[in-house]
Amino acid sequence: MSVQQITLALALRNVSQAEKLLLIVLANYADEDGRCWPSQKRLGEDAGMSDRSVRTALVKLEEAGLIVRERRNRRDGSRGTDMIELHLERASDQRKNLPAEKSSSGKSCTDYRKNLHELPENISGLTTFEPTIEPSIEPSEKRASEIDAAFDRFWAAYPSKLDKVYARKVFPKALKKTSLDRMLMAIDHARQHSPAWRDNVFLHPSTWLNKERWNDEFRAQEPFSAKGRQRLDNFGRAFAGAAAAFDAPDFDR
Repeated sequence: MSVQQITLALALRNVSQAEKLLLIVLANYADEDGRCWPSQKRLGEDAGMSDRSVRTALVKLEEAGLIVRERRNRRDGSRGTDMIELHLERASDQRKNLPAEKSSSGKSCTDYRKNLHELPENISGLTTFEPTIEPSIEPSEKRASEIDAAFDRFWAAYPSKLDKVYARKVFPKALKKTSLDRMLMAIDHARQHSPAWRDNVFLHPSTWLNKERWNDEFRAQEPFSAKGRQRLDNFGRAFAGAAAAFDAPDFDR
């Protein structure tokens, strides 16, 4: 939280109530350099504004030169939250040349504006909502990024490339039922052993996911049960006893 930026926001005139409120919320998230990274959803929740009102107010504030927005992308190329830099001192500088205002008590506001610009530049603190360093990706965003990366691996492995958009849509649901590793093992197993796959006959990727075909394409080898192991051992002993009853050289001939 930047106390200086909040003070500047409170002193602003010629802005709408919504714009001023949004500036105060932004100042609450700002670091000592006046920068912050809150999402528009977070801003709307804090200011009690709709998403559309937040977007409109941000555009107007940007046009007025009170903020500068910089688009940010994540490593996977998806859109991240904008970096917003406050420039409230510009409006405050313009007010220096205004005639002295009178407060309700009759005192001049000139001294107040003078003190406002003499505030130390390093007055700042930490908000309970946003650190002064660039925040890491939120858990929900991180999860979405991981799912996108997993889908890319699935798509590269699956031989059919039909209807990628719908396949991406149903992929998260399938990922809740099994792991990516099992999907990839099933695909590899089918490539080697499925006659249909060898003849280039494949289901649509989305159908393969919806029907949980990883269970059909690949079945893990389960260990022998105790009873099955006993039967196998008994068969081995019986075979060894029968072989001993024959003369090996004669048996070979």
